[in-house]
Amino acid sequence: DNLFTSDLTSFHTKHRRIRCTSSCLDLPVLILNCFVFFSKNKVKRTMASLEDNLVKKTEADVAADEGWKNKVVFLSVASIVAGSLLVLVGFPLFIGSAGLGINSVNRTFHLSGLILFPGCAFLMLGVWKLRKRSRMELSKAVSIVLGVLFYLFMICFGILGFVGFVLMVSGGAFYNNVLCDYESPFYLKDSGGCPCDKRDLIVVDDTLNFTGTTPENFTVAFIGDIGIDYMDSAFSNIVDEGADMLIINGDLTYASDADGMEEKLNESFGSVFPVFITVGNHDTSIWTDYQRVNAERYQRVIESNVDDDIHCSGSIGVDQVCVVKGLGFVFSGIGSGCGSNDEMNANLGPHLQTFESNNVTWKHCLIHKNQRLLQTGTKEDEVGWEPYETCLEQGALMYNSHEHAYARTHQLDGFGPNEADITVAKEVPSFSPELSIDIEAGSTMMILNGLGGKSIRDGSSNTNKPWWAQLYNEDSEANPSYAVHYCKYNFAGDANKAFCYYVNSEGTVIDEYFMTRVNV
Repeated sequence: DNLFTSDLTSFHTKHRRIRCTSSCLDLPVLILNCFVFFSKNKVKRTMASLEDNLVKKTEADVAADEGWKNKVVFLSVASIVAGSLLVLVGFPLFIGSAGLGINSVNRTFHLSGLILFPGCAFLMLGVWKLRKRSRMELSKAVSIVLGVLFYLFMICFGILGFVGFVLMVSGGAFYNNVLCDYESPFYLKDSGGCPCDKRDLIVVDDTLNFTGTTPENFTVAFIGDIGIDYMDSAFSNIVDEGADMLIINGDLTYASDADGMEEKLNESFGSVFPVFITVGNHDTSIWTDYQRVNAERYQRVIESNVDDDIHCSGSIGVDQVCVVKGLGFVFSGIGSGCGSNDEMNANLGPHLQTFESNNVTWKHCLIHKNQRLLQTGTKEDEVGWEPYETCLEQGALMYNSHEHAYARTHQLDGFGPNEADITVAKEVPSFSPELSIDIEAGSTMMILNGLGGKSIRDGSSNTNKPWWAQLYNEDSEANPSYAVHYCKYNFAGDANKAFCYYVNSEGTVIDEYFMTRVNV
């Protein structure tokens, strides 16, 4: 209609010019004037008809346009909501996959990529359409704000979408070769699902040899899942308790900081205090560094140990056996990502057998990871039942961490994949000095010890199982705090007696029980 009106105006201008300059005596001009006169009236009638049709058409189109615009707004908002939900699911899955078992990483990264990529696409599409709509009808200030948000979304979610696409295509390869590589600028220091350190693992090769007896009230401090930020407090409590040695059962610093850990150990205990470590899933990518500082400490310990009663052999914290003043320990990385699970399983029994010829009274199996039924949170089966059965057959105490809680079983004489397979031989509740857990071949107990400092988690349906003697987690106490498990061996001069207790950071004793080694 604008074009038509413009042409008509031009036509009228020409008509007036002709009418003003023509002579009525000029017959051709007269004829032209008559033609213009009639044409002008015809044009007016045509314009009036068109304007009527335009009004009618506009009323219908306005309603249709409003409906379409509302649909665009609705679809834009729906796209933003859908994209946000996908990102909210995909991004935590991407981050959380770092804490999953090594066997879950590949499929988890594929899944997070499949969720993140379309989520980001929906978000950007929705914001773009909404911004386009706002530029036509909203105020300039609102349009500017939406414009800024749009470009921010484009940058942030464009990057996130690209990451999602890379994950979708490469899956675990991106995680393993980029995020888990300690030499990469994108290295995740707190990663919990990386493959083992690509460098050669460090092995100590000492001859196991002990013929004496465990010193009276020899105190071992057990802790797991500690984190470098909480070491000062935990180590201070251990020093105050008068512990003679320390075992950290995996997830040492949550910061890939072996030298930082060693510095804190030196500050709290000195450079020749016996400290032993097990590999955890948050340690695997630089486990060689942890082994290095621990091997150096071990060398200083044995050089300063005039009694010659501390000996270790094997890959440190992965497939290692130690005899420390008459106590036997196997440190195994089964399920954590370092070493061959089959090989470590095969070695576990022979390691425990070596204690028979070394005058060892108390045997210990230390594995960072869990089986679902023997933890109180949401961890899945990541070890297998074979190590539990082996340690049970050998009469060895079983220590796990990984789940950030504390739990102790009664005396057990059976392990297995079904609840009915985990059988209680004798109930020994906490604070029952008249009772004792009998440890022998075919009879043992299991301790979940993961409250070193990193966090405290809620319990799950597993907390109501009949094999638990004591629980300590976010649900069981109003204000739970981090804690350390202690055992005093050769208690009160009895080599077959041990007194164990669990003390939180406030000095409150949470659990207390006796153990007796029978049929030695």
